Amino acid sequence: MNNGRDSALLLLQSQTNPRDPINMTSNKQQEENGKLVKNHVLCCQSSLVDDLLAQPQTRGEWGNPSLESNIVDYDDIRNLYVDPSKYKDYGYKSEDAFRDSGEDAQEIFEWWVVSDWLAKKLEERGEPILEYGQTTWWGRCTTGQAILLDGVITDIQRS
Repeated sequence: MNNGRDSALLLLQSQTNPRDPINMTSNKQQEENGKLVKNHVLCCQSSLVDDLLAQPQTRGEWGNPSLESNIVDYDDIRNLYVDPSKYKDYGYKSEDAFRDSGEDAQEIFEWWVVSDWLAKKLEERGEPILEYGQTTWWGRCTTGQAILLDGVITDIQRS
């Protein structure tokens, strides 16, 4: 007879099946993701980028930063806004309603220095990217878990 304990055990086994292609928590997948993160995610600079973005917004002649202005601003962030064609994923009936709601701006929790290779892959997947000089930051829109568990990292690693 099948009881609650047996059902829970079957559910647990199905979630840890290494052949399951959508199981992002398998040990092998985590190892592969970990290698990608170790080689391409360099350091967290959330405080630095937040401070840079918080500076007064002034632009000099021809839109170039003036000596008194900040180094970067929100206009420099690529993919800050979600692709408006995804409005249905957010429960809206039209692109205009989605934009008007303000939910089209991605909420960035952390800023990470990443390699140029990873930045390109992240940008292709709609992740926020900010560049200045020789530094490229990824605006991570998740927090509270290891980066190697992020769905976008798994997607990049599998491609």
